[in-house]
Amino acid sequence: MARDKIEGQFETILQDMRPSHDMFVLAYEVFQKLWQTRSQGITTRKKGWEAEVHKIESQVAQLVDRVMDAESQTLIKAYEIRIQGLEVRKAELREKIARSGRNPKDFETAFRTAMTFLANPYKIWVSGSFEHKRLVLKLAFAERLQYLRESGFRTALTASPFTLLCDLSGGGKDMVPATGFEPVAP
Repeated sequence: MARDKIEGQFETILQDMRPSHDMFVLAYEVFQKLWQTRSQGITTRKKGWEAEVHKIESQVAQLVDRVMDAESQTLIKAYEIRIQGLEVRKAELREKIARSGRNPKDFETAFRTAMTFLANPYKIWVSGSFEHKRLVLKLAFAERLQYLRESGFRTALTASPFTLLCDLSGGGKDMVPATGFEPVAP
């Protein structure tokens, strides 16, 4: 089995996975919008949690004032239970705020490598080290490639981003015509 033949066929598969320029631009814009929406959602949730923490702190302050003025032990106990519940909620919110971390990086910084890979996996294959080649195999294909001596590589099951780009661009598959399969009625 000639190594050059196998590698040549594989490189052809990788080159064929490269999306058209228009499809790549469309995917880039979609990913960018999703990133912006997600970033805005994180920021909005974090601000909401912070506002709720401030609200809880003012409620706790009011309840502490009421405890100080209350004379009934039953009422004092009820206030203390309420304060304890608010403090638990405040701790939960602070943990959520801490876990949400800082605002995410900008899209360019976060997705530069991924978009480069999506634009042309072949480029990373030929320029990369053994680890890069292994990564291309894992990221570009959903399962191991099968090779037959007689016919070469079997149809490769590509990873979802490449499948999606292929499907959006038509992927060589003919769609059912608008009129369907039935003959048009006169």
